[in-house]
Amino acid sequence: MATGWDGFPYAGGVKRLPVDLAELAALLDGARGGPVRSFLDRTSGELESMPREVDDEAVFEDILTAPERWVEIQPLRFAERRELRRRFVDQEVADPHLRLRLFEALEGADPLGRFHGILRGHGSDLDRWFIFRAGQLAPLARAWLSALDIEPVEGAPGRPASLS
Repeated sequence: MATGWDGFPYAGGVKRLPVDLAELAALLDGARGGPVRSFLDRTSGELESMPREVDDEAVFEDILTAPERWVEIQPLRFAERRELRRRFVDQEVADPHLRLRLFEALEGADPLGRFHGILRGHGSDLDRWFIFRAGQLAPLARAWLSALDIEPVEGAPGRPASLS
């Protein structure tokens, strides 16, 4: 089996790279057209973000001039992001008062901002939300990586690939 420059083996065109699936899930859950664009380095598995409005493009020249290396991560549509939060409340939140507040937040103005504002006041529920989101979006992240001929692997400190 051949290995890439980074030492990870690949076969049949599929490259095995250490990709942090929890971080990729968070980027997939970002706002489309928001203030930040995010990219995956096809050679290393690194995830990199940059402001959409850049004062000095030279800082991000590596990303901007190498589209064969860097692929932009396209976040989920708003409706999918809201539905993900509804599933979280439905499946993971036991406190009836908190459930009601979160469901109401998801129906009003700025639903995602209000959802997160409420959860920030409930530390353990916020932690459960991040774990839930990572688990729910891991299959999508893996499928997206597969379409790029990348298989996420364990192997780099702080960059786990094992979300089921």
